Amino acid sequence: MSTERTTLTIGSLVIGPEDQTPLVLALVEMLGRLEAKNKALEDEIHKLKGKTQRPKIEPSRLLKSRKPRVKGPQDKRPGSAKRHKTADLTIHEEVGLTIEGLPEGTRVEGYRDFVVQDLRIAAHNTRYRRAVYRLLDGTLRVASRPDGIEGHFGAELKQFILSQSHQMHASQARLLEQLREFGIDISSGQLNSILLDGHDAFHAEKESKGDILLFWAWSPRSALAVARRIRPTRRCPLIRSLSVPNPSPYPFRTLREPAGHPPRVGV
Repeated sequence: MSTERTTLTIGSLVIGPEDQTPLVLALVEMLGRLEAKNKALEDEIHKLKGKTQRPKIEPSRLLKSRKPRVKGPQDKRPGSAKRHKTADLTIHEEVGLTIEGLPEGTRVEGYRDFVVQDLRIAAHNTRYRRAVYRLLDGTLRVASRPDGIEGHFGAELKQFILSQSHQMHASQARLLEQLREFGIDISSGQLNSILLDGHDAFHAEKESKGDILLFWAWSPRSALAVARRIRPTRRCPLIRSLSVPNPSPYPFRTLREPAGHPPRVGV
């Protein structure tokens, strides 16, 4: 009986007949079983992922030379058509530009517009000359101010101050310096009055938030979270009571936090 052995190839390794010892043959058989088991596991993973077959990966086409494609007008993507970006702008000022020293007989053929967008922030002071009348009985009557004029600072200036303070988080000192650089004659007390006074609508909203806390008494965690974000005021007694460690008149007295974390209600 012939026992001639053939050459074995495992990857890039070639095993000749003279090197095929019993140990080498056992290792080759073990590698074959492991490879079959690994293939079965991969097929099972593909089935679980919904892939019945192995993905077919096409060879890369980066190394292939491609002919340049000539794009036609129908190849443009939607919305890429050119438009006049300044056509819808409101023009506040027009300045004509001419060329001096041209020879006689030169005529103007038209204009080429060049639009420049800019921003102007400057003081705008208005003097209202209120007429004073003397009646027949000797009394004086003075014309009333226009509607919406309260104090010596206009609505747009107040809006700018509140926007810089609440939205841009500008400090009062920097805001005062900025206004004076714009040419606004304002003191720190007047600025403080604009920021704090005349906001009854905001206080009413804060009071309504205090009423909401009563309805949220069934959820201590939600009530505590809201109370932390509202500063206690005289107009909101409920929130002031939440600032007390044990507010007995309200059901929030049962609110507790984990050890090591003291309550920060009203911060």
